[in-house]
Amino acid sequence: MFWANPPERNWKRFVVAILAVALGTAVRLGLLAGLEQRAAYVTFFPAVMAAAFYGGFPAGMLATMLSALAVSYWWIEPPGNPFIISHPMDALGMAVFVTSGVIISLLAEVTHRAWARASEAEAQARIATERIRATEALRESEERLRLACNAAKMGVFEWDAPNDRSVWENNQMYEIFGHTLDDGTLSKAELLANYVHPDDAATFEQALGDAAQTGRLFGTVCRIRRKSDGEWRWIEMGGRLDRSNDGTTLRLVGILRDITEHQRAQDVVRMRLNLLEFAVSHSLQELLQKTLDEVGVLTGSPIGFYHFVEDDQETIALRAWSTRTIEEFCMAEGKGLHYPVSQAGVWADCIRERQPVIHNDYAELAHRKGMPVGHASVIRELVVPILRSNRVVAILGIGNKPANYTQEDVQLVSYLADVAWEISLRKKTEEERARALTLAERRYAETEAVLSAIQDAVLIYDTDMNVAKVNPMFIPTYGFDPVGLNIRDLIGRTQCRWLNGHPFRLEEQPTPRALRGETVRNQR
Repeated sequence: MFWANPPERNWKRFVVAILAVALGTAVRLGLLAGLEQRAAYVTFFPAVMAAAFYGGFPAGMLATMLSALAVSYWWIEPPGNPFIISHPMDALGMAVFVTSGVIISLLAEVTHRAWARASEAEAQARIATERIRATEALRESEERLRLACNAAKMGVFEWDAPNDRSVWENNQMYEIFGHTLDDGTLSKAELLANYVHPDDAATFEQALGDAAQTGRLFGTVCRIRRKSDGEWRWIEMGGRLDRSNDGTTLRLVGILRDITEHQRAQDVVRMRLNLLEFAVSHSLQELLQKTLDEVGVLTGSPIGFYHFVEDDQETIALRAWSTRTIEEFCMAEGKGLHYPVSQAGVWADCIRERQPVIHNDYAELAHRKGMPVGHASVIRELVVPILRSNRVVAILGIGNKPANYTQEDVQLVSYLADVAWEISLRKKTEEERARALTLAERRYAETEAVLSAIQDAVLIYDTDMNVAKVNPMFIPTYGFDPVGLNIRDLIGRTQCRWLNGHPFRLEEQPTPRALRGETVRNQR
């Protein structure tokens, strides 16, 4: 078939054919109406050619048929009946037109196919050239990828699923897992049993199973325990699973990277937002305990404490412990107590030295003073001071992390301690403001009660000598409300006098005298 596998054309070609015939008919009926029945096909040959060269054989044939119907309807006897041709010459003309339309459509289709073959040949040549270039580029790309992975600290690995063996392609894999070359690589079974955090093992297996079933890329985030120091690290792992025809997993080629710092940054932001929200509806004591709980989770430390340092830099106010410290470790008394820095244990070295201190082997410290009865047993600790205006204002300490504390922990806890101080300071200010407001409201109520109890007219005026308030007896006594009036005008209006009958002279009263710069003492 001539129209089988045509070049890329769609239904628009048929629209073009119809529009071309419609235009030819309009021109013939309008601009060329004077020709009457002569040259009936003059406008329809261009219509057929336009349709054919735009849409190929199908569009050309549609235009030919529509043109033949239009000519037979308007310009061949008998008019108005497109299916009857009475004159032999008209029938011959119609046959010539239809034959010409078929030839034009065929030529157009051949041209289209020639263009298509030429385009395909050009594309094949381009593909062959690109394949050669791609092969050369692949070698260069693999080298660049190796260098990039090393620079980005990404490990590259391949896992042989049927035999459960892995190949580590670069040194980053060994560094991420804390392995030496003698330690070798890991199987999947060893990874899940000894390295992946128990809380993350199910998620890891689920991600691997989903990738195997769906054919999608494998990806997961989990925690692993680094062998060299026992530190829990966050890793992101991803790759592509290769499967056999029956769906069996053959191998996994992938990469992984240590994202601990990124994860901690996200956790710190989350913690800050949580504490700000928590502070709205909880007390300062509850806020400090919540802060220690969050820090303990981030660092893996079951012990946590937060103490304030007084302005004299010699007195420590015991303030808060983490929930786990209270419930699991420490039964010693001390909350709310104050005692000198000189009597504090080695954890107070951060105040004396004004910098963070790490004791990873607490039992071996020569200058430790021992623990009170009921105090938590300390294995290792990290304590950081919080400084403001070159003074230690508080300390935050954590302890008994399963692995040694590092400088990474120092940086994290120092930042969290600053966050905790700013939030707690804001909360402390809010509580003090609330207490001051409560006191002011109580004093205001007491003042109102006193004024209401006085049976004489009493007024209170401000430093501008304007009346600010009167007691309930003033208005019934004088018959008007003086609030807002100046005291000078009020004296003339009420003829104020002292109770002993002497005239009330405003300029002799304490407020005007003080405003004139005189020293005024209470006189009773």
